[in-house]
Amino acid sequence: MNTVKRGASRARKWLQENDLPYSDHIELKPCEKEFPDGGHYGINIPVITSLKLLEYTAKELRKAGIEKVQTAQTTGSHLMCESEIKEMLAACAEYGIGMIFGIGTRPEFDIKASFYRSKYGLEQGRRLNNNDAIACAVDEALKLADFGCTNIALYDLGLLRILSKMRDEGALPKDVLFTISSHCSISNSATAEVFAENGADMIVPLHDVGLPVLQEMRKVLPDKVALCIPLDMYKAKGGFIRFYEIPDIVQIASPVFLKFGASAQADPYDAVGGDVARNRVERIIVGLEHLERENLSVSPLSESSPYWSVPRKK
Repeated sequence: MNTVKRGASRARKWLQENDLPYSDHIELKPCEKEFPDGGHYGINIPVITSLKLLEYTAKELRKAGIEKVQTAQTTGSHLMCESEIKEMLAACAEYGIGMIFGIGTRPEFDIKASFYRSKYGLEQGRRLNNNDAIACAVDEALKLADFGCTNIALYDLGLLRILSKMRDEGALPKDVLFTISSHCSISNSATAEVFAENGADMIVPLHDVGLPVLQEMRKVLPDKVALCIPLDMYKAKGGFIRFYEIPDIVQIASPVFLKFGASAQADPYDAVGGDVARNRVERIIVGLEHLERENLSVSPLSESSPYWSVPRKK
């Protein structure tokens, strides 16, 4: 039977000959990679924005029998008083829960980034456009590390490069990991590789990246760089749920964090209470059922792994 001759045939031929992604119509194959200390997947819960919400979430996790998760405070530590940051990190250390803190300053708050707030400037993402902003962001990273935070979410490639150099030279602790936010719009394997080369430890791709692209990302990323895949989304960001793809994602993208719970609220900046925390945990239960139903030979991340990002006890 004849097959369809695809467009862009010269480009596809060169890409295929050089072992680069050339089509979305490729066979999915299991990945043999795991986290360095064992396991294929972990659980991530986004937008834990306060001590109260953290405590709500910890309570619901205990009730559900879910013992290990990684959480993320993504609105930014620069908007929080130091006492609450310390309390959140101390609570996470006590509960054995991971915590990723996003930092600032970011263009939406920066007096020198007025272009960002125009309809055209939004295309710049959250990249920093002045030296003072970089200095303030570095200072925020130093403060978080002093408080015991072991994972920092970043929104700018240049800032990642600087902080990675600081970590290599001992100005930041060696145990601090760098998570790359979805706001960096990593939507293909070549871009993911650039962030990995500059020190990324975990990458959150753009929310709607499909399975073939995730497979290519994992193919080029070192074993030590985890992917973190959003599985359900706020209504404001598209509202999709991809739980049926969880078995595929774990097989092709390991080592991977499964990011659950955004669909429990309409917008990431909405006020959140106990009901939303409960619904987020329910999303985890439903999502893991899809994985367990397939009876795959995959395992959760080791309980002692530093990738959980449990804060250092102070």
